[in-house]
Amino acid sequence: MKEAHIIKKILKIAMIILFLFTIIAIYNLGYKTLYKTDFAYLFGYTSFKVNQSNYSPEIKSNNVIVLKKNSNYSENDIVVFYDKGDYKIANILDSENRIYKAVDKLENEYYIDSDNIIGKYIINLLYIGTIYKIFTSPLIFIFLGILVGIYFFVSLKEKSS
Repeated sequence: MKEAHIIKKILKIAMIILFLFTIIAIYNLGYKTLYKTDFAYLFGYTSFKVNQSNYSPEIKSNNVIVLKKNSNYSENDIVVFYDKGDYKIANILDSENRIYKAVDKLENEYYIDSDNIIGKYIINLLYIGTIYKIFTSPLIFIFLGILVGIYFFVSLKEKSS
């Protein structure tokens, strides 16, 4: 009897966490679909999963970073931008008329229009990449369904006792 009560509490906490992730996933999907974009902004912030490792040691592949969309960017800002079909990370060196000169860690130079900048690097969420991948996968909804089923099974079992 006591074990069922503990399991029920653990399942409630897990369901609340999964519910919050589900709300975030639905918001992201709706925003991306409605605005036909790869990024969902909330109060000017978005997240980006790094797929390249050319910005080590600060930003490594598989890290998730938080970006802030600004109207203009300053020298030494690290930004994520869209260039020739790919998203890249670079450091702003100079700007002129909303065109930014930037360089990445491999010393590649870019001239970036401000419309192609996704956002300025704010914080690195270390080791979140794997968790991010799990919670943005459609399999999370299957797992959530199984968890809800277990919760109701335990609840019914407890009520019948």
